[in-house]
Amino acid sequence: MTRTVALLALALLAAQLQANLIEKTCPGKSEAQLATDFEAGIGGFLDKRLKEPVKPRIAVAQGKATVQLELVSLKDDTGTWQELVQYAWFKETSLYAMKPYGKTYTYKHLDIAPTQLALLYEPKYRLPADIVTAAVWVASKGDLDAANQLLAGLAAVKPDLRGDVEAWLCARNSWTAPLVDFAAHDLATQVDVFRLLPKSQVDERLKLLEKEAKDAFKELETQQGGDIKSKPGARKKPPTLRLEILVSRCERFGKAYAGTPYVANKKNMEKVEKLIEVIKADLEFVENEGFKADRLGIENKLGECAQAWDNLLRIDPLNPDLITKAAEAWAKAAEITDGGKKAVNPKAALRAGNLYEEVLAIFPAALGFHNHAGLTLMAGGESKRAKEHFEEVIRRTDNRTDLADNEKSNREFAERQLKLLK
Repeated sequence: MTRTVALLALALLAAQLQANLIEKTCPGKSEAQLATDFEAGIGGFLDKRLKEPVKPRIAVAQGKATVQLELVSLKDDTGTWQELVQYAWFKETSLYAMKPYGKTYTYKHLDIAPTQLALLYEPKYRLPADIVTAAVWVASKGDLDAANQLLAGLAAVKPDLRGDVEAWLCARNSWTAPLVDFAAHDLATQVDVFRLLPKSQVDERLKLLEKEAKDAFKELETQQGGDIKSKPGARKKPPTLRLEILVSRCERFGKAYAGTPYVANKKNMEKVEKLIEVIKADLEFVENEGFKADRLGIENKLGECAQAWDNLLRIDPLNPDLITKAAEAWAKAAEITDGGKKAVNPKAALRAGNLYEEVLAIFPAALGFHNHAGLTLMAGGESKRAKEHFEEVIRRTDNRTDLADNEKSNREFAERQLKLLK
């Protein structure tokens, strides 16, 4: 009997502790009411977010791939989301900027994965009541981890609610206070995720991170090409990731796996530092040799200039700036005449066209590169491929009254080239 009474008392206490957070932020509401309020208000929330400079973004699975989407329009309870593509490079962060372009997807608001929907509410920019409502709703959908992320963020910006947040999380997860802060950093996205966890769960997560750290370092070595002994410019294999991204990931390795024995091991971190040193040496080599390549162009040694940029491209093959430099050099070396009908060196023109297509694979929304690719492919004897690029420019500028000057000039150029191809 005594044990039963004790359990009932604990259950009542847990319920009271949960209620404290709700009562402080959403007075007079029950959790069931908050979940209903969230679903009723999601359309209005998305409408407000759509008017803000930074639009809502989600990730959805498409087959084996994950696609990043941005909300572009709303109608009733349905949103149209457009795929995000790279369009610019932010050197300060070593990340590509993204913008909506291309394929669109339509979803009813409540058909979107609850985790994705709830995490659109950012504690730094939303009222505590909004965050608690989102956390309660996503928890009701079975995702206590997303609720944790929301409430951990709330506790960080509203320290006076920390105790109530911990009490709610303990009650919902059958944990015992106190909870500790646990931060996770993603090497690829640079996103930091914060949670409040009991010490035992932190220890379990660190065990998992220990294994991940070993695998992550092996992947960094592979992405570099697996050769740290050869001199810059003479690596046995080219990297499989842009070097600036690779060095950024190496520099943040300690942050991503902080608290693990792997990072605590001095020898392991010396290997990471060595990898950083090697990658930076390659970047410095490209920069120095790039000046020499430019000099060859100034001296009108066009073929040598193009080959020099091609050689440098092998060191950092996924760098769109280098690809563009090489493409431009080969286009000049081709000596294209008659609007693309002829070239002194058709092979150079073809090489330029292939490189411009590589740039478009990285920056698919870059309209002007379609004309560059079309012109050089045309001069290189690839009329069919050239036509596809010019037609793409026409397609993307058709039936629009809002064309910018550069879009108008690109369209006019494409129209002239298509006439020449007839």
